[in-house]
Amino acid sequence: MTHSLPAVPKKRSSSKLKIFVGIVVGFLIGAITTHVVLQNESVDSFNKIKQSFAVPSEWVVSTSNERLPEIFGTCAASVSDVRDCPSSFTKYSLPTKTNEQELSNLLTGQSFNDFEKTCTNNRGATAGRITLCSFTAVKDGYSFDLSYSVNSDLSKNETDPEVTISIEPS
Repeated sequence: MTHSLPAVPKKRSSSKLKIFVGIVVGFLIGAITTHVVLQNESVDSFNKIKQSFAVPSEWVVSTSNERLPEIFGTCAASVSDVRDCPSSFTKYSLPTKTNEQELSNLLTGQSFNDFEKTCTNNRGATAGRITLCSFTAVKDGYSFDLSYSVNSDLSKNETDPEVTISIEPS
């Protein structure tokens, strides 16, 4: 009487599994590397655009905030930060008041494709911080929003002039 051993299932070829895992890991590394490189190019482009926008030397930065890609080229967002990435927000205190023409000249000298402006002559109608002029311009795929504001009272006294500039992808 011969006893036969139960059939032993054949082991799957572990080499095929290793190849599959290697392909998946290689694909993921390639995708992450490509993403990081593209984000770095985006940040470089953004920094060049931002640095090319020259403001008068007497303007003093009072608040500045940038949103740039972080680890692995991602832009972590908080609940309150809904701006595009990369983007920046800078508020300048001005030593003296400016006017619509000076701001228009500033933008015209920056080689923007075109810009739109909205200004108000409603001075003294309300007390508090009022925006006197807003400008929107586009340059090399980025949108520039510039606003000029002052503190005003009902007697039309204007103090604390500020310019706020936001830059983000258009």
